[in-house]
Amino acid sequence: MKVDISEAEWSLIQEARAKQAAKRQAEEFRLAVAETAAGFFRHLDQAGLEPSFPEFVGGFGYQDEAATLVYEYVLQLRKVLWK
Repeated sequence: MKVDISEAEWSLIQEARAKQAAKRQAEEFRLAVAETAAGFFRHLDQAGLEPSFPEFVGGFGYQDEAATLVYEYVLQLRKVLWK
């Protein structure tokens, strides 16, 4: 069955799909940061260290291109969780 839709309707569909994809990506990023933070905190506790960016990328081994951004979020989580 073929359905004809207008350009405006097609545009609305594409916009809705893009919004859904952006929401999924944001949720995946938040979960990935939370998992990374948990692993990094465990690493610091076991090594008896305080957080630092060199330790995050060198000792812990986080090598993603967004390392600086992720590290900042990890520090924010630590600040909230270790009040």
